[in-house]
Amino acid sequence: LAQGPAQRRRSLPPFHRPGDRPAPRSVAVGGQGGPSEPSRLERGRCRMYDDDQEAKKLSNELFKLLDADKSGSLDPKELRRARTIMLARGDDQVKEMTTGFSTAADEDGDGKVSKNEWHEFTGSLYAVVGKKQFLSLARYWLSNTGASKPITKKAASKDLGSLPRVKDSGGRGGSKDLAEQDKAWAALAGAVEEEGEQGDGEGISTAEQQAAVRIQSAARGAQARKRVSNTKLERKRSTAQVEKQAAPANHGEKKISNIADAWEFLTIKTGMIVSLVQIDELVELFVQLRSTGIDMELAATVPMRNLPARDNAEPEDLSPGEVAHICALLWQKPSLDEDEARTEIAGIKEEFRSPEMLKVQICHLVEKDPPAFKLMRFRRLLQLLSTLMRVDEVYLSTHIAFQVNKTFEVPEALASRVLQQCMTEEAAKEWSRTVTSGGLKDAEATLLGKPFALNEFMRFAYKAGVVDSSGQKGITYADVQQLFVRVHQQVCKLMEKRAEALKWRTTTDFTRDDTGLVGRHELGILLQEMHGTQPFKSSFPSPLHMCVRLLQRAEENPLVQSPLPQ
Repeated sequence: LAQGPAQRRRSLPPFHRPGDRPAPRSVAVGGQGGPSEPSRLERGRCRMYDDDQEAKKLSNELFKLLDADKSGSLDPKELRRARTIMLARGDDQVKEMTTGFSTAADEDGDGKVSKNEWHEFTGSLYAVVGKKQFLSLARYWLSNTGASKPITKKAASKDLGSLPRVKDSGGRGGSKDLAEQDKAWAALAGAVEEEGEQGDGEGISTAEQQAAVRIQSAARGAQARKRVSNTKLERKRSTAQVEKQAAPANHGEKKISNIADAWEFLTIKTGMIVSLVQIDELVELFVQLRSTGIDMELAATVPMRNLPARDNAEPEDLSPGEVAHICALLWQKPSLDEDEARTEIAGIKEEFRSPEMLKVQICHLVEKDPPAFKLMRFRRLLQLLSTLMRVDEVYLSTHIAFQVNKTFEVPEALASRVLQQCMTEEAAKEWSRTVTSGGLKDAEATLLGKPFALNEFMRFAYKAGVVDSSGQKGITYADVQQLFVRVHQQVCKLMEKRAEALKWRTTTDFTRDDTGLVGRHELGILLQEMHGTQPFKSSFPSPLHMCVRLLQRAEENPLVQSPLPQ
């Protein structure tokens, strides 16, 4: 122990150094020159073996089982049976140690191996393979020794010739098993060849028969497992393919935030649900809506589909003071209709729309202790604002939701208007024919169901003046392209975030079309991501405001030539 690691390593015998392979056979168990005096190292091996009581016990039991005639020694036939059993596991070191087994273990040359000579052999094998491997081998040999009717050499050869040779399929789990089969096959073949050279002519032992049966069983089992695995894999692939083809594409729910959803977003505050909203809060909310896109430009640019038909009904550019007055009237009369509201604001609109009154704080426009609205009056308020401003309710409800969850929703009419500006001349003619033959509603549904590709988005960007090589008034061509590609690649993840924000029932399993974006939800994601970049973020207060202004530019410049092919 006083020596250093290097000195201890130099003092060890050659095959005790780490990484060196021990000599498979020693003079102690017999060599070509016959038995000789054991060396100091070989006597050390016997001491290690003698000290291991479990190893000696297993060796004794194995000797008793191999000594079929109970003569106290192993004759050549019993030695051949012993070698066959030892080779059934296919260990290379055991194969080398048992080569010339009958003469190597017989130290006195009497043609038999006594019990002491058997222990000399097993002790040498113990030193070569080590304690752990020896005990494992000994237990395996004991489990494969049995007594049954032996088979003949001819039958064994026939069995050897019929053993299936399974080719490796390249899998992780099969190569090791096949290698073990090949080693066991070679071991059994060697045992039969040795018997043939001996010229014994008698039947080979039960161990040889069991080895052949095990090899054949293992090969058949490997083939069966491979067939079952391939069948399951093919069935799984075909099922997944069928499900993929049968499952409808999921590009988001068809619903869009309505008045009830907007009320829910307003009344859930910091995890608590309230049932009332103060009038001053509603007036402040209207100011936010008016400054971020709910204005006269929206009513003039986007066609409204769900307004009641009225002759000579002009949109009212309502001011916060007028909305506060309508709320007070609505508190007193919940059934207030449009005509009554128009009559009431006709006398005050000039005063409240003046620049001075627009700067007045909201607290001066309402009572000191203003009343609160429940859902019924809130719904009636939005209906009156919709008819007075000539803006569909869906724009009010979705924009209220946007103020809370910051998720931009594009109504169908607005999405259809944007996609129409992306069309080529030929596609525009086809669109007109579709509207004429099937109606506007069906034509819009078909348009929103088609993929929206990069070239189409670039066409809209050029017509709306979005592309600017300097990057001051817009973004460069490369930035537009990169924006679309990024959104298209991450659309499923972005849809999951949108579903969580809008509280959809389905929040996963969204579909990404390989050719482009599909539907108004994915278009809304693209426009919102575009609004999040400069200079749009500082130029437009909301995605809705940006979308309407860009749409106006595109409609005012129909002859702007895009470098993209038509």
